[in-house]
Amino acid sequence: MENAIQVRNLTKKYKDFTLDNISFELPCGMVLGLIGENGAGKSTLINAMLGIADSEYEQISILGKDLRTQTKLAKEDLAAIFCDSHYDLSLTPLFVGKMLSRIYKNWDQKKYMEYLKRFRLPEKKRLKKFSTGMRVKMEFAAALSHSPKLLILDEATSSIDTRTERIVQDGMDKLMEGRTVFVIAHRLSTIKNVDKIYVLNNGKIEEEGNHEELLNKN
Repeated sequence: MENAIQVRNLTKKYKDFTLDNISFELPCGMVLGLIGENGAGKSTLINAMLGIADSEYEQISILGKDLRTQTKLAKEDLAAIFCDSHYDLSLTPLFVGKMLSRIYKNWDQKKYMEYLKRFRLPEKKRLKKFSTGMRVKMEFAAALSHSPKLLILDEATSSIDTRTERIVQDGMDKLMEGRTVFVIAHRLSTIKNVDKIYVLNNGKIEEEGNHEELLNKN
């Protein structure tokens, strides 16, 4: 397996926006960045790529697994962290942990409970009563507790406090060693230590290069 992510000719059409024939790949062990302003199509791309939103495509494979025919296996070894929780808001962190323990073969319940404590998250409180920042903390707690091979971070630290960000970064630095990472952000200045960056604008990939090359272009 050479690529952790392989996307070929992905299109998603809305009434007033089209994600237009996107193709890219992320080799295993690399850190890839995707930048674009609000409305560029970043979240649309991630949701379509993960099968959260329906789309048309020639091929999408994640960690060597075909998204159409091996959906569950494709998601087994990845963690996607969004700028808000994608879990049912009627659930509690404790229930989410029990649910995830049945999904991920490498789930570490003890580690998960430790992160809930470090992030000061009430384990029996429903997510709908959490702030956006608290929900994102729980996303990180879950991601850091099942040793994924692929990390997808969609504006993940934009709504958490500085103290939590330090804890998260410490955990992420350890977790990212030898793993593949896909980082999504608004601006080039917020992405560091990446091997390659794609620039998404109005539903199309317009540029690609490393940090220095894109800085020199702009």
